[in-house]
Amino acid sequence: MENISNNICTHQSDSIAATSQSQLPSASSQDSDPLTISSLPHDLISEILSRLPMNSLMKFKCVSKSWLSLIKSQRFIKAHLNFINSSTNSQRVLILRCVDWNYYLKHCSLSSLLYAPATDTVDIDYPPFEAPFNFVSVVGCCDGLICISVRASNIILWNPSTRKSKKVPDLGIRLEEDERYTSWDFEYYISWGFGYDEINDDYKVAAVVCVVDDHGEPSGSEVKVYSTKSETWRSIGDFQGGYPLEEYGRFVNGKLHWSLDREDCGYIGSLDLATGMYGQIKKPKCDEDSESELESTLNVFQGCLCLLCDENDDHTDVWIMKEYGVTESWTKVFTILINKPSRSSVFTPLCRSEKGEVLLLLGSKLVLYNPENATCVDISFRDQEIRAYYAFVYTESLVSPCY
Repeated sequence: MENISNNICTHQSDSIAATSQSQLPSASSQDSDPLTISSLPHDLISEILSRLPMNSLMKFKCVSKSWLSLIKSQRFIKAHLNFINSSTNSQRVLILRCVDWNYYLKHCSLSSLLYAPATDTVDIDYPPFEAPFNFVSVVGCCDGLICISVRASNIILWNPSTRKSKKVPDLGIRLEEDERYTSWDFEYYISWGFGYDEINDDYKVAAVVCVVDDHGEPSGSEVKVYSTKSETWRSIGDFQGGYPLEEYGRFVNGKLHWSLDREDCGYIGSLDLATGMYGQIKKPKCDEDSESELESTLNVFQGCLCLLCDENDDHTDVWIMKEYGVTESWTKVFTILINKPSRSSVFTPLCRSEKGEVLLLLGSKLVLYNPENATCVDISFRDQEIRAYYAFVYTESLVSPCY
């Protein structure tokens, strides 16, 4: 059924493209829709276009003013997003490479990585602020929008499909000027998060500023949330339940999540982007035979909260919470039996193919891992050997970082 749908969409795309090129009105005529489809209802045109891939839509914006207006409308953007979220054909992988402390970007088709014998990659430019960037990290990705941290404190929202971007205003926190912190000799760190507030239809950035005391322990915090809709930061007080361990919060089910730094380390803290309320989720008991908690890394896999529990250097269990918020739904879905390149290396599972193979970022390599027989195959790239600093899957969309 999916192949039939894809063929229909491809046929529609080719047909419309041919029509738009050969039967557009002359330059002297008034703006109008292409002559062969001008009699079609507006809703039908919108339905057809919403099923087309991004490269076609970017071209069709030039067909007429009415098409441009339609494709830029929020209603159409949401309809297109709903359709592509159900298809893997619009998913791509963004690869961040580090060369001499400068960071460069490439992207490629997810389907090609999973199923083709070799994959073509394409260089992609950064947002037009500064390039190549130094000290770049990816905070998160949501609906095709990517949140980038530059030098730990500069935040950029970017849609690589449309090339639209926005620099988030300065956080506005000057700890040395804050009376709460003047009595401490401190350093501080910021843990960022990015996600979507569905209730208010708003993409938000969260910043958890944690103060570190003389003993290297977190001793105070302040949380601020930035709204792309209002273009303002809002303080929501201290972080509750402990202090975030991860550098970046993981977005699932409308909330950002961090493992908590506290005496009882068996919990994940959450921040609801719609309400500003905090919550806690109990981690699974990764090793029933051990009285202490295993070292674990929080991630997102297949749209669920995910924990990677390291039993040793060549044994990592992957757990997911199948039903959000239900402790009993934590399930060990597979085990990674691969020697880590180093003790500091972490596995990052990106997605799973229809054949059950898992696309992993293993150190600086992308590999396909088969949990059934514990075999691992390096991804082959046509252009060159690619050493990835970071990689993640994103969806091509029309969502704009600017309201």
